[in-house]
Amino acid sequence: MPETIGFLKPRQAVLDRRREIVADLADLLPEGGLISDERGLKPFETDAFIAYRRMPLAVVLPETTEHVAAVLKYCSRYGIPIVPRGAGTSLSGGAIPQEDAIVVGLSKMSRILDIDLFNRTATVQAGVTNLNISDAVSADGFFYAPDPSSQLACTIGGNIGMNSGGAHCLKYGVTTNNLLGVKMVLFDGTVIELGGKALDAPGYDLLGLVCGSEGQLGIVTEATVRLIAKPEGARPVLFGFASSESAGSCVADIIGSGIIPVAIEFMDRPAIEICEAFAQAGYPLDVEALLIVEVEGSEAEMDATLAGIIEIARRHGVMTIRESQSALEAALIWKGRKSAFGATGRIADYICMDGTVPLSQLSHVLRRTGEIVAGYGLRVANVFHAGDGNMHPLILYNINDPEEAARAEAAGNDILKLCVEAGGCLTGEHGVGIEKRDLMLHQYSRADLGQQMAARAAFDPQWLMNPSKVFSARRTARGMIVHFEPASEEGIASVVRSAAAERVTLAVVGGGTRAGLGNPVRADRALSTRRLSGIVTYDPAEMTMSALAGTPLAEVESALHAKGQMLSFEPMDHRPIFATTGEPTIGGVFAANVSGPRRYVAGAARDSLLGVRFVNGRGELIKAGGRVMKNVTGLDLVKLMAGSYGTLGILTEVTFKVLPLPPAAATVVVSGLNDAEAAAVMAEAMAQPVEVSGASHLPESVRSRFLDGALPDGAATVLRLEGLAASVAIRAEKLGEKLSRFGRISQLDEAQTRTLWAEIRDVKPYADGTRRPLWRISVAPSAGHQLVAALRLQTGVDAFYDWQGGLVWLRMEADPEAELLRRYIGAVGGGHAALLRAGEEARGRIPAFEPQPPGRGTIVGTHPRPIRPVGHIQSGARSSVGPELGEAAFRHRAV
Repeated sequence: MPETIGFLKPRQAVLDRRREIVADLADLLPEGGLISDERGLKPFETDAFIAYRRMPLAVVLPETTEHVAAVLKYCSRYGIPIVPRGAGTSLSGGAIPQEDAIVVGLSKMSRILDIDLFNRTATVQAGVTNLNISDAVSADGFFYAPDPSSQLACTIGGNIGMNSGGAHCLKYGVTTNNLLGVKMVLFDGTVIELGGKALDAPGYDLLGLVCGSEGQLGIVTEATVRLIAKPEGARPVLFGFASSESAGSCVADIIGSGIIPVAIEFMDRPAIEICEAFAQAGYPLDVEALLIVEVEGSEAEMDATLAGIIEIARRHGVMTIRESQSALEAALIWKGRKSAFGATGRIADYICMDGTVPLSQLSHVLRRTGEIVAGYGLRVANVFHAGDGNMHPLILYNINDPEEAARAEAAGNDILKLCVEAGGCLTGEHGVGIEKRDLMLHQYSRADLGQQMAARAAFDPQWLMNPSKVFSARRTARGMIVHFEPASEEGIASVVRSAAAERVTLAVVGGGTRAGLGNPVRADRALSTRRLSGIVTYDPAEMTMSALAGTPLAEVESALHAKGQMLSFEPMDHRPIFATTGEPTIGGVFAANVSGPRRYVAGAARDSLLGVRFVNGRGELIKAGGRVMKNVTGLDLVKLMAGSYGTLGILTEVTFKVLPLPPAAATVVVSGLNDAEAAAVMAEAMAQPVEVSGASHLPESVRSRFLDGALPDGAATVLRLEGLAASVAIRAEKLGEKLSRFGRISQLDEAQTRTLWAEIRDVKPYADGTRRPLWRISVAPSAGHQLVAALRLQTGVDAFYDWQGGLVWLRMEADPEAELLRRYIGAVGGGHAALLRAGEEARGRIPAFEPQPPGRGTIVGTHPRPIRPVGHIQSGARSSVGPELGEAAFRHRAV
């Protein structure tokens, strides 16, 4: 393939010092940790994107975080570029080096450090393969959900870099939805920790920004990931269609009906023939398109779900329906799909593209893809994740024919442009790398890219980390100015520009429902988004909605409920605990990352946010993300904006995914447990294959304040189940039987269930109109009851637990010293405490979003300072990265 992609010119000063650099690096690493000879360097000159090659200056193979830190500190001092590398499976050139670069290979950092089944987490080094995590916990009934086709070889560090997905992300999400925390080395050797077992730390979501950043912000050396209980059963089914258009329309209708299978995979005729010849999986050869649809659950649940899917398929003229009849047959079906790329490589060279499109556009894009490739005189085989619209057309060509290779590359570029024009994005899981870098301006404006580049430069001002990737081959973010004219957003932009010119601060206000939150904001001016209101687009079949930031939350939820859909993260209404008025807005929900009881299984608000438009500190209108569920095109500024409280910019429009509204719900109640017993019962329930969607414990001191006292006597441990009515009944019975040995079992009906969980969501016991101190504390689920028990020895405490015990709502009789609370949080393994409602003595005393003194607990008042418009991304209130969390309080298995 011709060298059409530009690289930065190698630094001659670095090349001139090669011998000295190699000698210095050898002193920083153990024996066998450095490769510098030409033969040894050869395997590292490219990755799975083999069209481009560059021989690196040297390769280092560290074994510890300390080794990585020493190398990066040295390279930063001498201006030497760094290229992180996992297993080298990148299909976009993400690990291709330059001649003046040091490759940091993480293959020797391959230890599983901790498996904590109580909290359903695993902590691993970055070089652990994706599949090894599932293998390590399989015997205990758990698995790690993201499953890219290369999971046998690809590493968790690479998965984080590219925010990888896979076939089953339709139900379980991609890497960012399953990543809890990382240990990362910055460009100058500084080691930081982001996230951890305690969820949703106040401050900027730097973890969300790092995931999918393609090694540009630092090198991840360790990761803590979420484990999920294995389903009771799984069944893949083959559906054959007479045309690709019919199969694509069927996919859109399945999702539009509210049925969410665990996976929907697509193959066209060329892909079917290639995969069947390799795997002998029994794929039908007399059809033009094939869908592999997998469902999970009990036999009765799978039968009921498949009945609905089959009915939809028949409306689209399905020719063949075949259910797997055994575990072996199911494995063969997936072997064929997982082997598609390798099987194709047996018959021809190919370029694997990776664009994502809205489901409603699948038929159109499939047809146009065929026409585009045929127009270049080439062939294409389509195999992709149809459930989320992530396409992988394989363009077949002869790599030894330069002219044919150029045509293949041009066809691929046209397909990716088509995906963007259809409302999608350039890449869903492979990343931008160097492959799609020069197409970025097709999806983003220069101002959009300038904002991303400014965020990158905040982490790596020398632009040493993975240079030449994602952004054009330049080392600064200057000159990225663009004018815009949208009238409704221009008014906000004008105010910001004026404030920037006058050097005054702005307080950003939505519905004003969190006016009592933490420390009061003091600003020169206030800017409200309430008039920026209205639903822009809503496509139930795509399960996406776009709304202006000032749109009332009630308006959004009403529109969703009318179509049988909902916000999966169950946002809390803060008015009861703050005694405020006004209307919560959808922009405020995402700006504060407001999440309720379903957060522990469905993710936070930030996990549903797909795209944003916002006005930055220069008064420019910036777009980030899009409206498809899989999008790893550039830095994830979307996650960074979620939870930033308007300190990084003013949200003007948000695009988010929604889910079907469960048609039925019930709550299993276990009565009479103390806090420690309840923690064990909730962990037991979450480990069962019954899909508990809410787990909360209401001690006797607060139990009577829920459901107007209608709960059974004694403390109540409540476990919510949602779904089809028949499925809920089956699962509730199974769960009740499993937990009957722990205490008295009862059950709430659907009406009682919906009332109870709304009261848990809105913290009803503490909505008493007072200013008594109210804390929101996030720790590992195993540690919540320990923290409360310790505090009770020092002061009067009233508390209840959500998120399987990991979210503690705590009311104290008096304002505690922050240092006391920090010390106690550190003693139980680390976490975060936010003073939501401060007593008069504490108001203004605890700083907001400020760096914390050494310790293992992070304490903040959650209201940030106002934004001061500036010439680039800069927070008006600094984010605390947080100290090391230390050893977990509970550990089922140390590996």
